[in-house]
Amino acid sequence: MQGKLVGGRYEVVRPIAEGGMGAVYEARHHMTKKTVALKILFPHVGRNDGAKQRFLREVSAPATIGHEGIVEVYDSGIDSEDGSLFVAMEMLIGDTMREWLEKGGHSRDEILDLFDRILDPLSAAHQRGIVHRDLKPENIF
Repeated sequence: MQGKLVGGRYEVVRPIAEGGMGAVYEARHHMTKKTVALKILFPHVGRNDGAKQRFLREVSAPATIGHEGIVEVYDSGIDSEDGSLFVAMEMLIGDTMREWLEKGGHSRDEILDLFDRILDPLSAAHQRGIVHRDLKPENIF
């Protein structure tokens, strides 16, 4: 996958993670050189109407919520080569919650601050009727 041009504009740099519905890659826009996190649905998943609708809701949800604690979505589309649905998002740098927890030694105030940073955007999403559906320590930065 490395070096592949997705959607005619995002060059895959390296894999980041893979799940049941697709994979996330570090990618670079071929014109602007902006680094993004590129989530690509597996082609067979994109052919399922229910999965496709969930993906399209996932793409539009961050703009609907409009919260600084929610990842920014830049672009989305369908790859003409294999028909895969993709979304280009803000590339987050730093430790996931899982990594942060494994380091240990956190004060009570640091832990409370972390929960505030998690619960505030979740509350904003829930107020708009949006449920995360994949909340886990690996998906929290």
